[in-house]
Amino acid sequence: MQPFGLDPTFGPGGTVTTDTGGGFSQQEALGVAIQPDGMIVVAGYTNGDVTVARYRSDGQLDDTFGTAGVVTGIAVGIANDVTVQPAGEIVIG
Repeated sequence: MQPFGLDPTFGPGGTVTTDTGGGFSQQEALGVAIQPDGMIVVAGYTNGDVTVARYRSDGQLDDTFGTAGVVTGIAVGIANDVTVQPAGEIVIG
């Protein structure tokens, strides 16, 4: 059995931090899902607005998604979870 650890190929040292609020803001990621193509979808909030970001498997934002990899202001509130449907649709709740 392999010991649990961070994936060193994901971001610097296995972690990624993304500022989705343009500086000092309240932001948190609460849900994560993996798309069939390996893209990583993260949902949460920025300053009280639902926010979704998509990353490539190396931890870089997917610049083909939203604005430079991030969609914010979808709705007022918090996205507590995210899932990806078999056909690829992203569902947040």
